[in-house]
Amino acid sequence: ALSGVPTSAQEGEARALVELPVSALWKCLKGVVGDAADAARLAGGPSGAPTALYPMTCQAFAQMAFFDAATRFLSTDYQENAAAAALSLGIFSHSLDAKHLVAAVHVLRYWPPATQELPSGPFGQFVRSMPMLEGPHDIDTDGTRRRQPLERVVQQLCTGRDAIHALLVACEQGQAEPLLAELTRCRLRQALLLHLFRE
Repeated sequence: ALSGVPTSAQEGEARALVELPVSALWKCLKGVVGDAADAARLAGGPSGAPTALYPMTCQAFAQMAFFDAATRFLSTDYQENAAAAALSLGIFSHSLDAKHLVAAVHVLRYWPPATQELPSGPFGQFVRSMPMLEGPHDIDTDGTRRRQPLERVVQQLCTGRDAIHALLVACEQGQAEPLLAELTRCRLRQALLLHLFRE
């Protein structure tokens, strides 16, 4: 834990992360967020319920559901790096910041791509229990309510989950745009730094 000044061991580990490829960073992150309690400590923020583990997962998946469409739209102006241009937009940059990435990678461990059914564990229970907002002027103050029928919500979450996984795999296999791969590598490294310098 931090006491204001990083230890020499922490500094050494942080420097080592700089050189790691996406494949190694992703493997390390999966290792440190396997337990829900550990993932929740890293993903949690100062805003309470909206920054709890599963609301953060839903935010990441729901926002990234539109990533491929944004990439296609931007390909007219950014033919060589449309995906990186999309990732630079606020919605996608936010959904892949360090804390959202922690939440997404945690759930990806037991809800793999192409699985259409919600998992039976805590994340699936959270999504199934989300109440509907009562009208267009109702406000979701705690990030635990939905505006669409459950089937539509699950479909959107699946699309976003698959987009995040596809992005990570493309970067891991060297098939992503160079700028996108570097942006993703930085985000994975930031997520691991959260673990390294956790309170």
